[in-house]
Amino acid sequence: MMSEAGSVGIVAPQIHHSVSIYIMCSKPNSRYPDAPLMPPTAIINPEYCITIMRK
Repeated sequence: MMSEAGSVGIVAPQIHHSVSIYIMCSKPNSRYPDAPLMPPTAIINPEYCITIMRK
């Protein structure tokens, strides 16, 4: 599993399918002690948008 290998993510093209899939999870560690605890979650075909924050 990803966490056992100390990995931070998995990304790979899917053969014959135009899809975008990634697995996201989070837990506190020595580098990010305040990281939230979040179980592995599959994200499929996410839509990205650019947000510009102005004061």
